[in-house]
Amino acid sequence: MSRAQIEAMLNRALHEMLSAPVILDEKGYALTRVNGVSLNMEYDERRDKLYLYASLGSVPEGTSSAVYETMLEADFLGADTAGGHIGLHGATRILAYSLALDVARLDEREMANAFNLFVTNVVEWTDKVEGLLERPALSPGDTLFSGPMMGNVLWG
Repeated sequence: MSRAQIEAMLNRALHEMLSAPVILDEKGYALTRVNGVSLNMEYDERRDKLYLYASLGSVPEGTSSAVYETMLEADFLGADTAGGHIGLHGATRILAYSLALDVARLDEREMANAFNLFVTNVVEWTDKVEGLLERPALSPGDTLFSGPMMGNVLWG
């Protein structure tokens, strides 16, 4: 599927959730807000995959290993992450929730459902992270990402 086709599909699927249309840049990246969540997306045309990711907050140095253990346990085989993944970007200490979607297998309704589930999981995990850290993980409107992150990441 071309970048223009995926962009059109995204906008049809998300038209009720977005105040402005999604416009993918030349690398296939876009940042938008869905139901109050800053959502990063990158479309890999070669693999026909759409990668969604959102910040769950930043993790301060010296955070208890119990916090990491809780997140790793939840992430094990997607047990408590609805098939998404939780990861830590070591250089920035940003904790992220991500999901890879096989675009060829999705129609607009399924894509809209995937976005709704993704946003619900981001909100739930942001709350869990705040509880684990015993402090707010994000400021309102904070994305903690300033651009594409997935271009240099190898996805399965």
